[in-house]
Amino acid sequence: MKKIISILLVLLTLLSFTACKKTNEETESNRVLLSTFSCLEELRSFKCYSYLNKIELNTNKEYVTDGDTSVKIYVDGENGGVPEMSVFTDTKWTTKKDFSNVQALSVEIYNTSTTARKMKFSFMTRFSGATRSEYTGNEFVLQPGYNKIVLNIDREVASQACYITKVEYIKFTFENGHADPYVLYMDNLQAHLTKEALPVVTKEYKEGELLFFDDKVDRYYITPSLEMALATHAQGISINRNKKFIRSGTGSLKITPAVDTSMGANQYSPGVQLTGDPVTRMDFSEYSALEFYVSCDAALTLNNVAVRLTDATGAFDRETYPNIRVEYFDNIWSTPMEIGCWYKLTIDLVDLEDKGIDLTNVASIKLFMGNNFNNVCAEGTDQPFSYYFDDFTIVK
Repeated sequence: MKKIISILLVLLTLLSFTACKKTNEETESNRVLLSTFSCLEELRSFKCYSYLNKIELNTNKEYVTDGDTSVKIYVDGENGGVPEMSVFTDTKWTTKKDFSNVQALSVEIYNTSTTARKMKFSFMTRFSGATRSEYTGNEFVLQPGYNKIVLNIDREVASQACYITKVEYIKFTFENGHADPYVLYMDNLQAHLTKEALPVVTKEYKEGELLFFDDKVDRYYITPSLEMALATHAQGISINRNKKFIRSGTGSLKITPAVDTSMGANQYSPGVQLTGDPVTRMDFSEYSALEFYVSCDAALTLNNVAVRLTDATGAFDRETYPNIRVEYFDNIWSTPMEIGCWYKLTIDLVDLEDKGIDLTNVASIKLFMGNNFNNVCAEGTDQPFSYYFDDFTIVK
């Protein structure tokens, strides 16, 4: 009898082990290892802005979570720059460009600093040439020590806002460390897969509509300008649902500028760009003007707004930089904006075409609001206020 029981226990143990092994295999099959940062040659394929200071291969096991190596990242950010590292998806180490079956990305990071640091985790897609669209991702706080960061992807949004089958690179944007440089270790970059079909959602546009900010996907067509990429850690770009600051519909774009008190009167110009399908689907040459509305939640004198249209013609983007001042405002020049009031801005597209922009192939619209303390802070304070934009339209 004892012998029979022993045999049964052995069989149960074997079955249990087999079941566990199968589960592990299934778990592993639901993931794709994108990078373990395995060699110097791989690191050289990354795009790093000089403000990152440098990256190097690490073999210290204390900071390795998978394999034998990780990447050591020295974060500086000289002169207020944007520390950024991008991992391309078309190399011999990372070959997954189609994210239509990806539901999340994850990475493991060790923060050697005694201070929590912020990091934005996103990815860029590219249709062709200069036609790109970014899945803007999320901002994460890296606590001192070990962090596992998971970027869950809203697949419904991604299917509309991005060229999801043509991911160009995965991007990490780090908190500026110029005043206090710090070191991070990164390892085990993975894509987590799903068998669920990609949601097919088609955004419906009204006549002449670019963006009205009524749908959740509209937030993903807004990215910070390069000049403000770092500042989004402190500013905020979001869809506003407060009816007090909505001109029409159910939402507006809210931008809360970053404030760096150490910079004194000269602050970053709050800047964003409209990209993706709402812009690229339109032939601007068939229209005479771009119109939109601006409001704010503090009284101020807005000294200028710059509007830049970027086309996707040729090997490089070509930009036009008209400073939109008194002639494009309705009595805003040197006049305080009233809280909650909407001011209409009209941009002459014919004038931009005369300046050389290819209106048949517009890739993005960039906005910049001033560049001094009075354009980011409520009067007499160092506290930022918020701008609101609504009803971006092109008219014939």
